[in-house]
Amino acid sequence: MRLQCRASQVNLGEKLPPRGDLLVGLTDGRILMQLCVELCGASFRIPEVSSNRYRWMENINQVLAFLQRQFGADLSDVGAGDIVGNKIQPTLRVLWCLILAQYAYAPDESPETPQARSEKEIRSAVLRWCREECRKFDVDVQNLGAPWKKGLAFAALLMSHLANDELQSLLQKIDLDSSADVLNTVFQLAEEKFGTPRLLDAEDFELSRFDEKSILAYLISLKQSIEGRSASRNDSSLEISS
Repeated sequence: MRLQCRASQVNLGEKLPPRGDLLVGLTDGRILMQLCVELCGASFRIPEVSSNRYRWMENINQVLAFLQRQFGADLSDVGAGDIVGNKIQPTLRVLWCLILAQYAYAPDESPETPQARSEKEIRSAVLRWCREECRKFDVDVQNLGAPWKKGLAFAALLMSHLANDELQSLLQKIDLDSSADVLNTVFQLAEEKFGTPRLLDAEDFELSRFDEKSILAYLISLKQSIEGRSASRNDSSLEISS
C-alpha cells in the first residue's frame, strides 16, 4: 500500500504561522480553511480578512464540520471558541486531524472511487517507513512507544537524511542521555532543516500527556517534509544537468 495525500506537493510547514505565532495566526480560521482546501480537497471560499469575532467562529465551525463529516474526525469536544480563544490542545487536535485526513485516500489507485484508508492502515504504512529508516542506526521501531518517548527514533529518522557534516554537528550538540534534550533538539532541527511544523515538545511525552495519535500525525508531516525536500533536490539536479 502506498500513502498519498490529495495535494502531496503542499508542505504544511510553509502554510502555518511560525511556532511563536501559531495560535494567533489560526484564530480567524482562514488558514485552517485554506489547509482544508489544499490538503483535503474542500471547496471552501476563503473569506476576506475580518476583525469580526463571529466571522472567525463561522470559519472555524465550517472547518470542524468538514473534518467530522468528510473524515469522521472525533472533534465533538472541540469548539470554535477554543480556537478563537487560543487554546493550544484543541488547536493542535484540529491540525493533527488535518494531517491525518490528507492521507485518508489514495486517489491514484482508483481515480473514480478513491478507497478510504483506515487509521490502522495509515499507522502500519508510516511505521514501516520509520522502521526502514531507523534500521540504518540500529534503532528498533515496532510501535509508537518507547523509542519515540526517548527521542532515539526521531533522531534516527533525521540522521538518515542528513549530510555527513550535518550529522556530525547534530551528534556533537545532542545529549543522548537526556530524552528531553534529544526530543527538543530533533524537533527544532526538523523545523529548520525540513520545514516540519513543530507541533510537539518534550513535555508532550510525559506519561500523563502521551498521545500516540499526535506522534503519528507528526511522523506523517515529517515524512511529507523529507520527501518534499528530496523531490526538490531531484528537480534541481535535473535542471542543472539539462
